[in-house]
Amino acid sequence: MANAEPAARPDEKILGAWILRTIYSRLTTRPRIACMASHTAMQIAEVLGLHRSQEPRAEESSGQPYLDMFLGDCRRRLFWLTWSLNYLLSTEYGLTPVILSSVTCGLFDDGPGTHSARLVSLIHILKDGFQGSQSAVEPGDVERQIPQIQDLGTGPAIFTLFQAEVCLSLMRRILSVTRVISNPCQTTTVSIIKAALSEIPNILTKHQPWWNVLSVPFQTVCVSLALDNILILPLLPDAMERLQSVTLAYDSKLAKEALSTAHHLIIASRQYEESKTRFKDLAVASTDLNFAQSGIDFELLCQSPALESLEEWFQFTM
Repeated sequence: MANAEPAARPDEKILGAWILRTIYSRLTTRPRIACMASHTAMQIAEVLGLHRSQEPRAEESSGQPYLDMFLGDCRRRLFWLTWSLNYLLSTEYGLTPVILSSVTCGLFDDGPGTHSARLVSLIHILKDGFQGSQSAVEPGDVERQIPQIQDLGTGPAIFTLFQAEVCLSLMRRILSVTRVISNPCQTTTVSIIKAALSEIPNILTKHQPWWNVLSVPFQTVCVSLALDNILILPLLPDAMERLQSVTLAYDSKLAKEALSTAHHLIIASRQYEESKTRFKDLAVASTDLNFAQSGIDFELLCQSPALESLEEWFQFTM
């Protein structure tokens, strides 16, 4: 056993296989399985030293420098895509991503028709929004990351879905500490999510079963119900329609669970609101107040500073 050698030494091909395994696991099973695979991929990337920058060697051979630059670019792409998957899947499932020390690997540029570098930039926005502990988040700190998602511009349908997924993750981060979210932030969020929901039918038509087609509408329902205001609740019908379309298209257990859970969450929220409305109706019914006979100037009452303050409060919370 002292001289035992592993069947295969880790190399870039092994790492690529673990990246594919991570994606396949996320597409076909529970998120925690994909998280475990992505953690393993990150450890392999560290063993290979991909997180450290490597200067291309200057060789006299005319082809060697180009080859080194090509391999260096491949190594950078491998590392940052591995890191992006790990960070996205970990935050999605509420786990801690793998954090490597002394990361000096440089970023890479997108080639014609590719969007990998923008995806890495998108995950960096997510990372910036998850800095610090939950209790240390100040109102507005995470909100500043939301417009940056939109600043990345448009792309293919799957990139639009990833933008929405990151946006929803940041919104869940905000909602974990406060329900007070500015209207501009909510408006931007609605715009990002609407764009993603509109792309889901196209992805279904192309038979591209990315996990976002299920997670984005489901998380949209959860975030909309948590905020529960007039700005974001209009997303609910489209989100449920997309959930049902995905369930009909793939007929998987996870899709059925997501649709059923979202449906019951909406019913529970509606019942809660109906209960509150009944108490308000009882309060109104218990007071037989006739403004015409009471001598109260109703128009003057509506202009009172107290009522204006209440109206401002409603506008702020809505």
